Amino acid sequence: MTIAGIPQEEATAPAVPDPAAAVLYVCADRGTLMPGLAAERAEEEGRTFAQQRGLTITDVVTDEFGEPDPGRREGWQRVRALAEAGAIASVLVRWPASIAPEGAHELRHRETDWLQERGVRVRYTWAPWPRRTATSGEPRAAPPRPRTDHAGDHRVMTGRRRRRRALPWWAWWQTWLLGAALTALALVILRPL
Repeated sequence: MTIAGIPQEEATAPAVPDPAAAVLYVCADRGTLMPGLAAERAEEEGRTFAQQRGLTITDVVTDEFGEPDPGRREGWQRVRALAEAGAIASVLVRWPASIAPEGAHELRHRETDWLQERGVRVRYTWAPWPRRTATSGEPRAAPPRPRTDHAGDHRVMTGRRRRRRALPWWAWWQTWLLGAALTALALVILRPL
């Protein structure tokens, strides 16, 4: 109650998770020869990743691989419930396709955005991915540097945006000779007509 005698609503403070609290989410394909191998490796990599970074895995959540929409998976719904309750600060997944396959990347972005809005980071545990996270704040890998080809006379761009290679002088000369030869051949063939 306030001094004026008006009842005051009590606001509960939002739950603040331990910054080291993480849930390990495993959604791996069940192979026919070794059905549990992919899931075992994903869990092992996740535990190693957490140990190296001082994270505490509070729960391991698994799902069957196959359903592209993570919102329809029981395990992912549990991850969302933990995030909503404020029980976790991070979700550890092996790679982005564990959340949603590349063909349904918009579903993955929807889920990672939803987690970010609640202060939960998505972290990838597979060896090439640890520096790439779905949230800002984590350093990202530097873009690949341009490299030279085997001849070393011009640069080849690698990465998303590829540029045309500059042709060496002899390639231009060959192109001109080929064009001239084709023109002469066409004149010889078409002359009798």
